[in-house]
Amino acid sequence: MKNENKKNTVERINQITGKKYKMRITEQHLDSLINRLNQITGENPKAYDTTKTKNRANIGTYILDCAYGGYQLARIHNASGGQSQPLGGGYQSKRETYEKIIAFISGFEAAKEAKK
Repeated sequence: MKNENKKNTVERINQITGKKYKMRITEQHLDSLINRLNQITGENPKAYDTTKTKNRANIGTYILDCAYGGYQLARIHNASGGQSQPLGGGYQSKRETYEKIIAFISGFEAAKEAKK
């Protein structure tokens, strides 16, 4: 319900001002996209399995990597937590990262549709 109200508010602001208003992207938005990506790819949404004595990374899980005030999509490749960056481009703003992840998800969904 909140998202619908926010969307309607953004649309009303766009109509009134005649400008393209963009919603602020937060880490919660990025985290929800990454959860969706992990769900689409069938990966574990938790990055690490923890026990009392040790942590073990879940291989194949997509995570949000943050550094230098920027963000990027990363994927865990080994049990020690080694990562790769499937989208490349380094650390970027939340909005740029959000748009890249949306495009990445769209590609996965298009590939699934093509297989049907």
